Amino acid sequence: MSDAVANAAHVRVRRLCLAPPAPATDQLPSSETIMTDLFTPMDLQGLALPNRIWMSAMTRTRASEDNVPTPLMGEYYNQCATAGLIVTECTAVAEQGKGVINGRGLWRDD
Repeated sequence: MSDAVANAAHVRVRRLCLAPPAPATDQLPSSETIMTDLFTPMDLQGLALPNRIWMSAMTRTRASEDNVPTPLMGEYYNQCATAGLIVTECTAVAEQGKGVINGRGLWRDD
């Protein structure tokens, strides 16, 4: 991953975290409205999402012993592909920064 791509991703995440909260309302919409809205597309600061389902980060620790992603990891994300947004699991950017055993890493060229 280039420094420019990593920096752009960091800026986007920072904007999302610092966004002002939505104004509070006195009444919640009916459950029918909530379910309808869940499956409608949305725009997240220029990122077009097919629905409003977000999958949180979950560390699956299924990389190889030398921290290379495995086909099993690809299969897992393929099974979750209908979520509108997937926040992926931890990825070490340096060998010294590993936080879990068998977590994936991207500090090597292979």
